[in-house]
Amino acid sequence: MTLISPIGTSATEGGTPAILIADDSPTNVFVLAAMLRALGHASISAVDGAEAVRMAAECRPALILMDLQMPRMDGIAAAGRIRHGFGTGEWGALRPAIVAVTALADVRSRADFHLAGFDDVLLKPIELREVRAMVERWLPGPRAPA
Repeated sequence: MTLISPIGTSATEGGTPAILIADDSPTNVFVLAAMLRALGHASISAVDGAEAVRMAAECRPALILMDLQMPRMDGIAAAGRIRHGFGTGEWGALRPAIVAVTALADVRSRADFHLAGFDDVLLKPIELREVRAMVERWLPGPRAPA
């Protein structure tokens, strides 16, 4: 787990950052974390889907920005496991919003992403205004299980 230092104070009740970035590319994590810092939000990062699942259970972020193509466990499998963990109440009653971060927009429709367990899609290349809109849409807090 990598803690990306905050400018602001966006955190969950336990004091951990409210946003988890799951991406195997250090460059993508750096860019997203910098954008979030510019917006006043702290973040933590996971290097693959398996680590994202573990961190979602432990840290209970309000928002997860999840790459689709990662080693060990891809973003779709990770989103499903996270949904299951929160859906059963095993990890708590409130579930995070999970946003697919991908350059593969032509492969799937937004409805396909929703069926795969994602609440929204953020298309690469990512711009600050899109990140701002996504954060404003899905924070300040998680929702009850679907």
